[in-house]
Amino acid sequence: MAGFAATSAGDLVAASNAAQRLADRMRHLQRQLARQMKGSKNRAKTKRRIAQLHQSIARRRADFLHQLSTRWSQSHALIVREDLRIGNVTRWGKGTVEEPGRHVAAKIGIPRLQSWGGCQTKAANA
Repeated sequence: MAGFAATSAGDLVAASNAAQRLADRMRHLQRQLARQMKGSKNRAKTKRRIAQLHQSIARRRADFLHQLSTRWSQSHALIVREDLRIGNVTRWGKGTVEEPGRHVAAKIGIPRLQSWGGCQTKAANA
């Protein structure tokens, strides 16, 4: 799957890449935190900045889901979704590097950080 969702009209909805866009900033702050003394005020400030960045990512994902579910509910009279076991779809196949599990190559493009269940809930409530 190349995006977050595919409609019956054949349109692909691109996945929100909020975490990917802020990954460099997160990496920088995590490294900075690792170098700081435990108990210092600067470490506490860095931890607060990391928490704010996580919160920002969560808000961006929620906003993406709200916008998408609102757009769908306003433009369609009926929304039907495929009844998938989301955990089974997104879980990596078991195995090792030498002998990977089943369907691992097919699951490479699946956006694991998205909330398909959250989108379903928001669409039902919109």
